[in-house]
Amino acid sequence: MRTILTTALLLAMAGPALADDDDKYKDEPFDRPRTELGFGMYAGGFEVGPVGGPGIGFHLDVGHRRGPLMIHGEYALLDIGESSYDNPDPIDGQLHRFGINARYNFADFGGGRYTPLRGAFWLEGGLGHQTVLWEEGGKLNRPDVALGFGAELDIRTKRHDKPKYWSIYYAFRMTIAESPGAKQMEPTCGGPCDEPTLPSPYDLGFFFNMGFTFGR
Repeated sequence: MRTILTTALLLAMAGPALADDDDKYKDEPFDRPRTELGFGMYAGGFEVGPVGGPGIGFHLDVGHRRGPLMIHGEYALLDIGESSYDNPDPIDGQLHRFGINARYNFADFGGGRYTPLRGAFWLEGGLGHQTVLWEEGGKLNRPDVALGFGAELDIRTKRHDKPKYWSIYYAFRMTIAESPGAKQMEPTCGGPCDEPTLPSPYDLGFFFNMGFTFGR
């Protein structure tokens, strides 16, 4: 977790050092290197072994964008657990996640020297560390992998000849982590079958991700 936080801070501090001459980006100012800060919301479903249900929360991001590539660190806080509609005594907890992600714009439209708007579609992937704190006591730590795709609208403003950038985005995010006790699983039949097999050793999270960023 400390390594992830250190990397994110170094990326944020690298922005001014990596800035290039204005002339290089005059035809496409949206490719100008910059540090970005972001805030977003997660809403979806999450699994921790036999416990599964809704997951809702927020995340904070800091990173550096250079052309179509952005590297950013993330902290997320989510309420997770079983649904009270399905279980009269649900198991609930909180998920803290630190991650480092790479995001790449594979298609864009608009932009240019005279257009202050640009749309983009991107793919992302990253590594993270989850800490789950259960309301009734207990803690679980585990690494995960995150994958996602999304679309964003970038807005460029200019003040004192120093452009600022605002973005709003909507995305889908999936996390993959090893299920607790995966190494002790035995073959079983979850329904009628000819031969028992091992259950999936992975827990999945599926989220809609909505948010905005500011960069300069």
